[in-house]
Amino acid sequence: MIKKYLIAFITLISFFWCCYADVIPEDSHYIDRCAKIENTSIDGYKPIQIVELHYWNEAYPIEEWKCLEHHYKFWSSYIYLVDENVEVVDYDSVDLEKAIKLDQVRVNWYYEDNGTDDSTSMVEETYRINGDNWNYTLELVSSDKMGYNAQYRYQISEDHGAVKPYYVLMFIIALFFTILIETIVLLILMKGFWKSDKSYWRIILFWIIASSVTLPLLWFVLPLIITDETLYTLVWELWVTAIEIVILKYGLQLSWEKAIIAGLSCNLLSYLFWLFLPQLLEIIF
Repeated sequence: MIKKYLIAFITLISFFWCCYADVIPEDSHYIDRCAKIENTSIDGYKPIQIVELHYWNEAYPIEEWKCLEHHYKFWSSYIYLVDENVEVVDYDSVDLEKAIKLDQVRVNWYYEDNGTDDSTSMVEETYRINGDNWNYTLELVSSDKMGYNAQYRYQISEDHGAVKPYYVLMFIIALFFTILIETIVLLILMKGFWKSDKSYWRIILFWIIASSVTLPLLWFVLPLIITDETLYTLVWELWVTAIEIVILKYGLQLSWEKAIIAGLSCNLLSYLFWLFLPQLLEIIF
């Protein structure tokens, strides 16, 4: 009997937690948010963040030009001004009767319609505290949208080298499909057109090595060096293609002419696949 109740309880708990799942509406995408305060010393006051929950509240100090990290889904986050000498340890250490309430700040993620801007993955919002003599306001001074590459460059510098899990997942997916598409193209060229005597496994192995060498550099190194999106795309296509041509030349003993043809063909078809993938999925589904 106890075993049956235990199974029923575990099942109920499992379905209960499903209620907290974040379901992105159709034709929308997730957007991360970084909200920061540019001035944290105001006439003897300093800003703090109060997260108002259902049964209790939480208080956190705010660092200048640092993203506000504390938030919970659906709950409000407000900015208060307190005496600069107050040590903010927890909510009980703050006397809100002596504090100045400014305004609410959105800290948590949100989603946006794909038709609006499907290239945005993060928004950086900067706020400034204005006023004097207890008459203070919180002003949004900038809101900058970032794509995935710009977001990665930003977050890896802000988080001291930390890479977000979803970025790694995207990389793994990209690596898999890149190897799959480009290996098929290379096999068609070498075995179908050029009648190469190299074994299938040798061709596949060398191309896996080539992609495994170039793609991590493309995703995790190059975005830190080049900030312009157009220049980034141009450089990575030329750079990756050049490296893979050399690998084809000396790894599979191809002539320079065939190595160049194979390198350009693989990368061009792979690029076109990723370029038209959204339209292709829209047609299919």
